Amino acid sequence: MRFRMLSCLLLVCTFGPVPAQKVPGDNHLRTLYDSLFQTSHYVINGKLHQTRYQQGTGHPYFGDFSWTSGIISKDMINIPYHAIRYDLLNDDLHIQHFSATGSHIVIVNKDIVGAFILGDHKFYLLESQPGSDFNFEPGYYESVYRSDTEIWIKWKIFFSEGSSGSGEYKQTRSVFIKNGNHFYKITNRKSLLQALQDREDDIKAYIKQHDISVNRAGIDQIISLVKYYDEEH
Repeated sequence: MRFRMLSCLLLVCTFGPVPAQKVPGDNHLRTLYDSLFQTSHYVINGKLHQTRYQQGTGHPYFGDFSWTSGIISKDMINIPYHAIRYDLLNDDLHIQHFSATGSHIVIVNKDIVGAFILGDHKFYLLESQPGSDFNFEPGYYESVYRSDTEIWIKWKIFFSEGSSGSGEYKQTRSVFIKNGNHFYKITNRKSLLQALQDREDDIKAYIKQHDISVNRAGIDQIISLVKYYDEEH
């Protein structure tokens, strides 16, 4: 598995402007490319977002509905951007771009954006590679703990439709532990002990001492437990 720390729909170009590439089936950003080429060597790459969300309670974004400033990175270069938003329903990063043609919401290409930061939350693109044991859904995962052992979270939102035609956006969270080259999805006590199996007795004692119910544990409890595992490992 490789961590693709690419990023944003801001591509830093060291050469002169290059022609915009049309992505088949996408509403490509010809006018946006043209306006940017007149003023800078930054290139925006993505497709225009068209709202198709159903009406209901809540929204499909991570954190707040409103735009927020953040950081998008490419090839270890971090670029601040003033208006980004993470769409959990489709696992897409959006940016709000202003040009001579108006305000546009752009869905950035995952081939370009491999990492971004929203507030205190850091997201990386994880995907399987030949020979990798990462057999889970590829996409953006939040990194919440990285030491000898790592903890990752996959956030999702789905729309639950009610009988009257309205509905509600509901958020879910899946926790993964990376130990060595192996990823484990943590759903209960058994899966946690499997992820940390070389210190199973110690972990059992820690769980009992701190009265942790793994399937209902908060992420802070999981982090504390894995920190204990690493410190004593």
